[in-house]
Amino acid sequence: MSARPLTEKLSTDKLIGVPETMLIPLFARAVETPRPDAICRDPKAVELVSRIDYDFSKFDPGNATALGIAIRTQIFDDMARAYIEQHPECVVINIAAGLDARFYRVDNGKLRWYELDLPEAIELRRQFFSESERHRFLAANALDPIWLEQIEHSKHMLVIIEGLLMYFDESDVKFLLTLLAERLPGCEKLVEVLGKSQAQRTGNNEMVSKTNAAFKWGIRDAAEMGTWHPALDYVTDVSIYDRHDARWRELPLKWPAALSELRNTANRIVHLRSRR
Repeated sequence: MSARPLTEKLSTDKLIGVPETMLIPLFARAVETPRPDAICRDPKAVELVSRIDYDFSKFDPGNATALGIAIRTQIFDDMARAYIEQHPECVVINIAAGLDARFYRVDNGKLRWYELDLPEAIELRRQFFSESERHRFLAANALDPIWLEQIEHSKHMLVIIEGLLMYFDESDVKFLLTLLAERLPGCEKLVEVLGKSQAQRTGNNEMVSKTNAAFKWGIRDAAEMGTWHPALDYVTDVSIYDRHDARWRELPLKWPAALSELRNTANRIVHLRSRR
């Protein structure tokens, strides 16, 4: 990681629309980290929040969205570690990387990792993180296939897509997953999706509603994604409601049913596989 003067505040003026949402998970991980019962710990997020020129005060640190992000972080970390343990020399592509520090949490010293995001996001990322031979940054639109020519292809590849697909039209979601299925045969994908009703109500999200971004896509039955392309298989999905029931119950919310019955209405991390 690179070091910059601690008194220097970095501008986020170029983060307009969806790119601005990269600051939401950063803030959520930062407020979760110091809790004694923290679901995820990200000291780098704490540091970055203090060094970025942005009005984080508009976000309530105790809201359901922040808790959901902490849980999804844990789920992604757990699923990524499981894959890396099975394939220690794999290639990982983190799409919509933002200011994510997952590489440092799950790195085994052997894998190769790419952080992919729009140029304005990568520009900010470079102010806080440094590249290495095994950890590279790519400034590109995920929907532009040219970035696939800039990565190392391997027998074992893992693609992570967190906090992105809900801002796409369904046609773009299908295009990206089809692109990965056809160009990266055998790769595993961990992708975050919203529930369909959730995606229709951006205004109900305590954090995204404070930006100029809006949800566009969600899905109720994640298994349907496995029917979108002959080379794409659905493996499983994990809902943020599948974990930490006690933390959810601490929130001042009225739950219409058991969380297990509501799991498909919330964020899920879907495991997909491309056939060889």
